[in-house]
Amino acid sequence: MKLPTFDKAMTFAESLPGKRHVLLGNGFSRALFDKVFNYTALFERAKANLSPTAGKVFAALKTTNFEEVMRALRHSSSIVSIYASTAPNIAEAMEKDLDAIRDLLAATIADSHPDRPTSIKPEQYASCKQFLAHFASIYTCNYDLLAYWTALQDEVPPEIQHDDGFRSAEEINAPYVVWKVQNTNDQNIHYLHGALHIYDAGHELQKYT
Repeated sequence: MKLPTFDKAMTFAESLPGKRHVLLGNGFSRALFDKVFNYTALFERAKANLSPTAGKVFAALKTTNFEEVMRALRHSSSIVSIYASTAPNIAEAMEKDLDAIRDLLAATIADSHPDRPTSIKPEQYASCKQFLAHFASIYTCNYDLLAYWTALQDEVPPEIQHDDGFRSAEEINAPYVVWKVQNTNDQNIHYLHGALHIYDAGHELQKYT
């Protein structure tokens, strides 16, 4: 089946009732900085810090895709825990590798990430915003800050509505804002896997500003 062009897909979507939504994956980040965010480049930077077993999993699956390996470990860990009643530490070791790979991916993205919003040109922001303006809601699986930075570029046309559900913290002059679950009716940006600027503080989710 041949994939439609973006324009044809949008024409079809606009012929239907209701709102349009988008799910962003690694391709959104690679379109801006492919040498930084493609999985092979991230893997080359991260592989020295993988555990020996995690490295063998990447090799066995013949991939550099972190998400594919984490998904395989997550599923395998659940299955192994059923069968490994005589050696339950197997599933525990797999869970440990899963957590370590996720943390390493986030750390590698942070180390490779553009330093500041000004690292991205206005015309690049404009291109991103022209794409995102088609959609009422944005769901992103990416850890990086590119969608967040794009949403903040109010001086770059076109205008896009953005609300990620984070509100002012109770602490005066706090360097962060807090996700308010009871005040998310207007939220239209969702970080499905979290992001580099979002932290679990235990009692609340915080977004550093």
